[in-house]
Amino acid sequence: MSVKLRKALPLDEDLIFHWRNLPQIYNLGKEKRPVGKDEHHKWYQKVIESNHDLFFIITFSDIDCGVIRYNYLSGKTWEVSIYIAEKHSSGIGTEALNISFLFLPKDSEIIACILPENSRGVAFFNRNKFEKMQSQDFTLIKMLRKI
Repeated sequence: MSVKLRKALPLDEDLIFHWRNLPQIYNLGKEKRPVGKDEHHKWYQKVIESNHDLFFIITFSDIDCGVIRYNYLSGKTWEVSIYIAEKHSSGIGTEALNISFLFLPKDSEIIACILPENSRGVAFFNRNKFEKMQSQDFTLIKMLRKI
């Protein structure tokens, strides 16, 4: 499979804005709503200028098709967000996730926060060795993987 990651750049802002506002993407996100151009611009600038967060475009056969992002939480703990927006082919997400681990410090803990109704997301993280965490937040399923 020819999955690669490349760092998200300022010129990717419009593409990611488009993807972020696709119903199949925002309906599975925490906010469950599209975002406006100004709101997205402020968020995008903050993320790509961060010295702590990691933000990658997923490519498949040299075509941009999704995003994987790690928000730094503390210590060696990160929150992951991943979606494939353009090309759906079995294994792209798993391959991108495995490649992304190379950019994280050794012994990192990765947390995925998934809406309970996102059964595909829960199944994806289960397949990729994430384990359900105990949580007081019943609006999200939290899953953890140590690498």
